[in-house]
Amino acid sequence: MIRRAGAWAVVGVGILAVVLAALRAEQQLSAINFRAFDDWRTYAFAVERWLSGAPIYAPVQVAGPYELRDTLLTGFTYPPAAVPLFLPFSLGEPGLIAWVAVNLGGFLLGLFAVLRREIRSVTPLATGLTLLALAAFPPFSNAVVSGNLNLGIAGLLAWAWASDAHGRLVTAAGVGSIMKIFPGLVAVWPARQVGVRAIFWAIAVALAVAVASVPLVGANAWSDFAAALANARPECSPQSLSIGCGLAGLVGPSAAQLTGIVFALVLVLAVLLVRSRFAAYVALGGAMLAPVVDMHPHYWLFAWTVAYVGVVRIVGRRARRRTAAVNA
Repeated sequence: MIRRAGAWAVVGVGILAVVLAALRAEQQLSAINFRAFDDWRTYAFAVERWLSGAPIYAPVQVAGPYELRDTLLTGFTYPPAAVPLFLPFSLGEPGLIAWVAVNLGGFLLGLFAVLRREIRSVTPLATGLTLLALAAFPPFSNAVVSGNLNLGIAGLLAWAWASDAHGRLVTAAGVGSIMKIFPGLVAVWPARQVGVRAIFWAIAVALAVAVASVPLVGANAWSDFAAALANARPECSPQSLSIGCGLAGLVGPSAAQLTGIVFALVLVLAVLLVRSRFAAYVALGGAMLAPVVDMHPHYWLFAWTVAYVGVVRIVGRRARRRTAAVNA
């Protein structure tokens, strides 16, 4: 009884730590002139422009070179087919609550699914320690407070490890590629088991959503997206630990970004070919990070998720060995 009460106390401390970390993240964003949930507002305002018949993408995005910071609240950086998908989450405070619930809930449930797969149960102690580990990792609270989609994508990465529902992963990867392009790489994971047809099915899902969006958003939105994609320039700083920014000074921005994409494709090939499941999972996490140039803090949630799977996997193996030794 005492041990169980102590475990639940850890859950309480973990929740408190997450809340305090979120408050700290809000202060840090305010210090650089960002409000809480500004990323969500950017998505919601894009929906408002679409519903009113205004262009989805900001004029600065189609006029010439720009940085992503120039589009906060006024532009959109994802494919136009994503805008109708954001509609349920754009309706004021209820939409914001739904957005946070889906992204944060999906992420946490993905982590708990990892626990269930590796240690066979989601115990209060494991839950509390997970929350404490998240609170100690600033990119997590940054993603929550900014309302960024990467929180949900990290959840998809966790589900990839924990789930054997290949069809659902393929569908999620296809829809994810419409939301933010690179989540489509998750389709490579089920391809390890069912073959490369999983990748083609994910592409088919993405194409179906894209085609279905044309009557809704218009063909001009897609041409604007192509221009916005071509005109985007990375926001490189000492904190941007990315291939695109790291090599830009040596080979130029375009060649550096291309190098990141090529490296991602090499890692995708590794996911398909390496025998070790965890090594393949590490390669998948790397493939999702390699093409990213503007390495905002919340992107590092992908690396944290891979590390979390590695730690839980070790704990689960040791627990099973102890159980086997006791039963021997």
